[in-house]
Amino acid sequence: MLRATKIAEENGIPGVAIVSTGFMKQAKATARAMGVPDISIAEYPGVIPMDSADVLADKVWNAVVPSVVKSLSENTTASAAEAAEPGPRDIVFSGTLDEVQEHFDAREWSDGLPVVPPTVERVKAFLAWTDRDPGEVIGVLPPEFREATVWSVAVNGVISGCRPEYMPILLGIVDAIADPAFHLEDAGSTPGWEPLVVVSGDLVDALEFNTEVGNMKVGRRANASIGRFLRMYMRNVAGFRPGSTDKGSIGFTFNVAMGENEGAIKDLGWDPVRVDLGFKREDNVVMVQSVLAISAPVYSGGTDPETLARPLVRYMGGTAGPWNFTALWYSHWHPLIQMSPAVARGFA
Repeated sequence: MLRATKIAEENGIPGVAIVSTGFMKQAKATARAMGVPDISIAEYPGVIPMDSADVLADKVWNAVVPSVVKSLSENTTASAAEAAEPGPRDIVFSGTLDEVQEHFDAREWSDGLPVVPPTVERVKAFLAWTDRDPGEVIGVLPPEFREATVWSVAVNGVISGCRPEYMPILLGIVDAIADPAFHLEDAGSTPGWEPLVVVSGDLVDALEFNTEVGNMKVGRRANASIGRFLRMYMRNVAGFRPGSTDKGSIGFTFNVAMGENEGAIKDLGWDPVRVDLGFKREDNVVMVQSVLAISAPVYSGGTDPETLARPLVRYMGGTAGPWNFTALWYSHWHPLIQMSPAVARGFA
């Protein structure tokens, strides 16, 4: 609603965004980030789907309509300018490790877990793993429309507990989410989807990803810290913060990064996912996709592909069914199945 109202205003058409109570904080934060902090917003009191038709009509007539009329008939007073953010290389705090944790928590620069202080020395150690200029602007990320830079990738890699040698993967992640096709602007919606990183290539073994039992659990530094980095970057640079710009109603935690099991792929005679995506076999590829729903683990057995596929079809239909409309909305859809080598062999 805010985006449409902004476009209308920019074309000389007065507009008012109608927003329900639960989204007012997000709307105001998003409006500031869009450069229109004084855009008119009319509040619908309550939760629209939970109101009867009579209650809906009453609230619209007695609350929304008067607010819309008032907004359209009065001049908006410009807000005072907000304080400028620190520069990307400014030293913003000095103190003990515990004091650093408290400082980050108070400013919502942390996901609630302990952070590694991003000292200049640590950041430079990450930058040594790329030949890209630290000041390179990778993109401008919504909802706060902050520049994503190589420097800020290194900073958040440090904060998230990554190793410096993960830097090429971290850059690939930000390259991916900065692509408009990823639709990062929708990450703060009520379903609360979380992105998933998939790494394919020689780096998987070189960086010691867990690609076997328990690979989607925390416990291996590469998988866990790289998955954490993506959510941290979305918080600190893009600006997704739970309760304001991130309105995932219930939400779930970040996904650890998934590494493709190259040995199993070779044994099956299959192409790795990077080849499926159009890259060369010798390339290292980072894929990022949004994950709206994850099924329960599926037990499958049998001696032919059709028998093996039946439970997969049943579980996938139940998990993805309510969200099939997104395929029509975005004109593409990418269901992902993670399969054990034993089951995959039945399909090979």
